[in-house]
Amino acid sequence: MNRFEKAPSSESPETNSWASFGEIRPDKPHSRQKAIEEQRAKYPEIFNPNKREMYSRIEQFLEKIDIDEVQDILKNYGDNYRICSKELISHLSSVLRLKNPPRVAFKPQEYDGDEGLYSYRNNTITMFYQRRRGMDMTMEDVITAAHETWHARQALLAHEYKSHPDSVLYRRNIKYYIEPDEDYDGYKTQRYEWEAENFGKEFYLRFCTVKSKLPSSYIKQLGRKIKTLAS
Repeated sequence: MNRFEKAPSSESPETNSWASFGEIRPDKPHSRQKAIEEQRAKYPEIFNPNKREMYSRIEQFLEKIDIDEVQDILKNYGDNYRICSKELISHLSSVLRLKNPPRVAFKPQEYDGDEGLYSYRNNTITMFYQRRRGMDMTMEDVITAAHETWHARQALLAHEYKSHPDSVLYRRNIKYYIEPDEDYDGYKTQRYEWEAENFGKEFYLRFCTVKSKLPSSYIKQLGRKIKTLAS
């Protein structure tokens, strides 16, 4: 699971990371569930989006990725997930046209399922690692690196490119973001998460399963998990 950063409740709207969204601000807790349901009915393109349409957007960027460059990163740094994560994120930041590539930080995993976090506030991707794991780059690391870099693109469009057609959609999805403990299916299918999750998985399937140091067991594991993206 990839965390989604929200502003601490102790901060005022004027100082927290939500302020730059203008009129798009979080609802008070007592009205949150009602507001989410209203938004889901009003904005199906955000909370029940057309997967084919979203996948076509992902495809546009996947086509720009050079498989040889990705394979070189994996072959050269695949035995050190810290360096490899940074190199992959740097490469994908260029492909996704991020004017300021995110910095990368690493923290031990505190909760099961925590894999990554992107913070727009300090433009940082945090990779959470398991203490018992070795240094090799794993399937989860690759997917998380790509997933969080896609979130960086979404945040850039939401905050800084408000004339972009997706800007309002991302800002509204951020305001009414569905947490996994609120509605797990809703969490997985909302535009903000569906795009990032499937960009990460498709990136891995296309570019990281050939000539890399990653064990074939991870490829089989992903094959069992992922469904046809364009269905």
